[in-house]
Amino acid sequence: MIFLRVENLEDFIYLLDRRVGDEVYIEIDSSNDEFLKTHKICLSFFGKIDQLIVLHQIILETKKPFEEIKQGLIETFNKYKVRLIEGRIREIMLSL
Repeated sequence: MIFLRVENLEDFIYLLDRRVGDEVYIEIDSSNDEFLKTHKICLSFFGKIDQLIVLHQIILETKKPFEEIKQGLIETFNKYKVRLIEGRIREIMLSL
């Protein structure tokens, strides 16, 4: 399996055509610093290149409120018939 970290949201959306399912997983990590009030948003999905499974991922940072971020992403991904699911991909074990 290959891990692909994307830097640009437009590129991440472009790669949605390669996904193997209709889900994009979202994980939000809020800063503990009251002054900064930032959120790190990790979006992930599984895709396929030839016979290889690829984990596509992007990490975004913003100061916008969580609900505003989530609603905007839901609207964007609905256009591509993709469901946004709160969850995380942490460990992937392969056995031969």
